[in-house]
Amino acid sequence: MALTDRVNFDDVYFSLPRFAKYVSSVDMMPEALVKRGVVKRDRSLQDYSLTTTDTKINYDALPQPLNSGAVNYDATLTNTETCVEQAMVVIGRKFSFSTNALASALSNQPEKDVANFVIDYFRRVRSRNLVKALTGCMAVSSMTNMIYNISTGSTIGDSNRLSKTNIASGLSSKFGDKHVEGKVMICHSVQLSNMLGLGSATYEYDPLYGKIVPKVLGMDVIVDDICTTAANSTYNSFIFGANALVCAEAKESTPFAIVNDGSVAGRQYLVVKQRYIAQPNGMTFSGTPSGTSPTEAELATSGNWGLAFTSETYVPVIRMIANCA
Repeated sequence: MALTDRVNFDDVYFSLPRFAKYVSSVDMMPEALVKRGVVKRDRSLQDYSLTTTDTKINYDALPQPLNSGAVNYDATLTNTETCVEQAMVVIGRKFSFSTNALASALSNQPEKDVANFVIDYFRRVRSRNLVKALTGCMAVSSMTNMIYNISTGSTIGDSNRLSKTNIASGLSSKFGDKHVEGKVMICHSVQLSNMLGLGSATYEYDPLYGKIVPKVLGMDVIVDDICTTAANSTYNSFIFGANALVCAEAKESTPFAIVNDGSVAGRQYLVVKQRYIAQPNGMTFSGTPSGTSPTEAELATSGNWGLAFTSETYVPVIRMIANCA
C-alpha cells in the first residue's frame, strides 16, 4: 500500500455503493433524539421533500396537539381545524474528506468504518445547526413563555444553577402535564460538568446504547459546545419533549462522490452532501435564505422564525438559561 498521504480509495477497494448503503440505512439526526422519540418523521412530508430541490417547503399537514376537553355528551359537536401550515427550511451541508482524514478508517473494513466516521461527523454538524435554529426560534417574542431563566448577573448561588430542583421546576412550569417528562437535553460541556458536581447529572449504563452515558434526571444528554455562553458563566441549554422536532431528508442528486481536485497527485476525496429538514415542531421559517441553504447565522436569527401553532405551549422545547460555578 502507498504512503498514508497517498492512500487512494481504489488501493483499498473502496466500494462507493456499499458505503452509501451503510450511510443511508442510518438516521442521521443525533442518536439520542431518534432513540428517545424527539424526532418526528412525517411520511407525507418525507415523500414530498425527496422530490424537490426547493429551499423552503410550505407544509400544512402537521397537526397541532389537541388540548381542550371533550364536550358534554348532549352538546352539539363542532369541527376544529387542527392542522397548521409550517414553512420548512431545507438545510444543505457538504464536506470533502481527504484520504488523510480517513486513513485509520480505510485500514480495516473501509466502507463500514468510513460510513461510521461520516455518520458521526454529520450528526455533530446537525447538532450544531439544530442549536443555531433553536437559538433563533426561542428568541421569537411569542416563545417567551418557554424560556426558564434562573441566571443572575451578579453573585452565583444554588438558585441560579441547574440543580435537580431547578430542572424539575423548569419541566413542570413550562411543559406542565402535557410533556412533564423531558426526553433529551442538549447543553455545553461546562454545564454538564457543573451538573455533575451538583448531583443533577450522573453517568449511567444504558442498555439502549450498550454503554455508559450522561443522564440528567433520567434524560439523555447531548453535549455540544456550540451552546452559547455569556458573561458571568451563563449558559443556554435546551430540553426536548416527545415529537419536538420535525425532520425529513431532502432531495440531493449526488449525495456521495469520490473526486480528485488535482492539488496532490493520486490523492482522492470523498465528498458527502446532505439536504435535510430539522426544526421545532410548531415553528415556521418565515425568512428567505440568501443562498440555496440557510447559513448558521440565518438559522440563529429570530426574525427568520415565527410560531405556527396557536400557542407556544404546544411546542415541546424548553430553553433553560442558568449559571455555572
